[in-house]
Formats: sequence, C-alpha cells, structure tokens
Amino acid sequence: DGTPTIVLMWGLMTNLEVGLDEPRVRAVLERLSRRHRVVMIDRRGMGLSERVGVAADARSATEDVCAVLDHLGVARAWLFGSSVGGTMQPSSLP
Repeated sequence: DGTPTIVLMWGLMTNLEVGLDEPRVRAVLERLSRRHRVVMIDRRGMGLSERVGVAADARSATEDVCAVLDHLGVARAWLFGSSVGGTMQPSSLP
C-alpha cells in the first residue's frame, strides 16, 4: 500500500516475544509502526525461529530476510540490524 517497510534483525541473543515484553522496546516499535510496516525476524535457530541444526551466518540471514520479504510481497525495505543482526549483506539482496 506504499507504506515503507522496516525490517528489524535482532542481535546474537534474541527472542521477539521477550523483546516485546520490554516497555522501552515496545514503545519504539509502536512509534515506528505509526508510519511504517515493521517486520521483525528472529535469527535462524534463535528465539521463535525453528531450530535447524546449522549455524546462522550473514548469507543465511540475508536469504531468510529475502524469503520473508518475498512471502509478504515487499519489493523494497529499510534494513536495521543490531549486533550480528547487522551482518547481512544488503548489496546481495535482490
């Protein structure tokens, strides 16, 4: 619908549910969601993500973000990653 999308990739230790329970994190997300579509992704094998038995790396994180954006039909998005969540390679995104 033209709403800018922001993809949030958490750091090494992550869990979306725990993050949403933190009042300061929730407040920031609520403010962001007033003007943006906010997509939060747990890193592969962390938090709510399925345990797949392989180590996550920058390439797999990039593939995961692409898969989620494809599923949602999002062609363009802003990426925000903290800690290891910031190791994605935006130049390799389609």
